[in-house]
Amino acid sequence: GAYSPWAYLEFTLPKVGTFTVGKFPETYGSGLVFSDGGTGTIGLTGARWANAWGPVAVSVLYAKVADRVTTAVNSTYNWDANLFAANVKITPAENHVIELFGGYIRDNDASGASGVGGVLGNSFAINTNGLAGDYSASVGFAGIAYSGTIADMINIVFENSYVFGNGSRHYGVGLAAPGAGINDMGIYGWNVYADVSYYNDLLTVGVAFIMGSGQHHFWNANSFDNTNMNYISQDDFAFNKILVAAGGGTNSIYGNSLFSQASIENLTAVKLYFEICPVEKLTLTASVTWAKWTEDVGQNWLGTRAGLVTAKGSAYRHPAALYGNYGYQSWDADDDLGWEINFGASYEIMEGLTYSFDAGVLFTGDSWDYEKADGSRGDWGEIWSITNTLTYTF
Repeated sequence: GAYSPWAYLEFTLPKVGTFTVGKFPETYGSGLVFSDGGTGTIGLTGARWANAWGPVAVSVLYAKVADRVTTAVNSTYNWDANLFAANVKITPAENHVIELFGGYIRDNDASGASGVGGVLGNSFAINTNGLAGDYSASVGFAGIAYSGTIADMINIVFENSYVFGNGSRHYGVGLAAPGAGINDMGIYGWNVYADVSYYNDLLTVGVAFIMGSGQHHFWNANSFDNTNMNYISQDDFAFNKILVAAGGGTNSIYGNSLFSQASIENLTAVKLYFEICPVEKLTLTASVTWAKWTEDVGQNWLGTRAGLVTAKGSAYRHPAALYGNYGYQSWDADDDLGWEINFGASYEIMEGLTYSFDAGVLFTGDSWDYEKADGSRGDWGEIWSITNTLTYTF
């Protein structure tokens, strides 16, 4: 049958609650700040208790987000990341659910430069340019979410979530790194998401808005400033096919790549979408999205030299710098990302066999313009995404 990433035991004790132990899925709200869909390398393995009293349901979670026992050596042995989280769901009326959630991570991942350690492994690996050393962070998150249905035809989804905390890096002995001792940085992030749609037996049409925080400050040669982080666990949130796709994401500093992971960092966007089932077994979808950077990209980003940051400015390098030998953008950065158009079709050929086609194009805005080697201004052009999938489930 189909592969499942989950392996857990679940049992219920009357009046006490339901206990889950192992590797299991968990999502708070829409999953912008906390979600584990099981597709990433981080994953959640731990224990959860849940119970309900009338309209109120409560769950408490502990998870070992990273465990260095089997991979670490010497002083990094058993340096890990532990997560504690809780979720309260209130159902004031039928088809209306309010979520209040929060949690805390203590990350003692001493090998962030590997990029596979704790929750902050990738981010610290990039923030410190792969230099060795000991890393630690205390990160909290909190949020409120709502989902509801009105008159059996209007769906409403909302989430507002925050991340806050502090991270430290202890430079190792003998490293050619600036500022011997401890470098600290603040950690913060926030998300706002709203989705309103109308549906009936034939079609669904809706509008969605999303805004993820950016980063005002960059690290410099002697200390860390604030860094934005608007997801905690493996985020499987998908907003569209190119800008924020599951396994995609746009210009996140954590993956150091244009489409590195599903992240809404530094993105503000509005989307109109449509879905229709004209005949049995056939589903057609379409969407139009306008997007901008929450914060400017590429302005005065000079990169690094020999592991040292040579200048401060925007925390986000220009997209062109990821794909060619381009310098930083020397003119005022525009924040227009452009327009994205997507189309999808899914058809069930026979029981268990489904064919899916997805196509998208991003008409890039002025913020993608870059400085070419001769100093002239270059236009990025369109970005295309075409996917064909044939799935057989048995």
